[in-house]
Amino acid sequence: PQGLFEEGILRRKDEARLRTEVDKLDGRRQNIQFDIQACLSGDGTYRWYTVNCSEYAERFTGYRCVVGWIKDIEQQRQNRKMLEKDAMYDSLTDIYNMKTGKDLVAEWIRQKKPSSSHIMFLMDLDNFKNVNDTYGHHRGDEVLQQFARIVKGVFRENDIVYRMGGDEFIGFTKNVSMPEQAVERIMKSLYQKMEKESGLGVSCSVGVFVTDRACSYQHLYRMADQALYEAKRAGKNRYQIIREYEQPEETSPYKRSLKNPNFTKILQNLFCGFYLHVLSFTDTASVL
Repeated sequence: PQGLFEEGILRRKDEARLRTEVDKLDGRRQNIQFDIQACLSGDGTYRWYTVNCSEYAERFTGYRCVVGWIKDIEQQRQNRKMLEKDAMYDSLTDIYNMKTGKDLVAEWIRQKKPSSSHIMFLMDLDNFKNVNDTYGHHRGDEVLQQFARIVKGVFRENDIVYRMGGDEFIGFTKNVSMPEQAVERIMKSLYQKMEKESGLGVSCSVGVFVTDRACSYQHLYRMADQALYEAKRAGKNRYQIIREYEQPEETSPYKRSLKNPNFTKILQNLFCGFYLHVLSFTDTASVL
């Protein structure tokens, strides 16, 4: 099939795979079927085709010959791709849906490298119900789309961003070497972008969970949700952090930031093995 590549009918990158498929014939008198891209129109456009062929020996000469058929499946491939996208992405915001996001996070946890930190950000729009009640669901959908664009712009390309449902979104960062700085950078960027976004009309509370342990997805979400609850209870439009640790130190920046001693004792009893760090958006101006 060398001439097919020289004439540009088949792509060079598919040469090894094609030879592997053809070698399966090898006088075994069996059919083979595979999909491959080819340019049959002469205009440089490659389309997907299914190839089905078999080998036979020419009666008088004994030469090996191949006979078969090809079928254009470009539209089928496009349709399949659309179905796969619909199954993976949230139709309103065009980011991962809850199932895809949870599966990707859970898969990463299973393959987690030792000693690397990861962070779950659970983001919830404050008083979003008022937007729907006052301006209608159409405006509410626009706000969700705007916020999704902001969130995608805040996180890295290889981070996992998805919509849990309603006005709740999650960002998951992987392999973070300096988690405290990463949280501050992401939160600062999020709130700055929200302030600049014209007509957004809502604020956002965020629960953040930082850990370097290989824990379950349920544990990640539960701790981020608890941090979000504390952010909401503290007045909304702010973020709060729970950080998992092995052996706490008195000099930890997390412990220094808890100003109310009674509140600190309550949290230490409630979250044995964790630090909880409370920051409002207005507080961050002095530390970012």
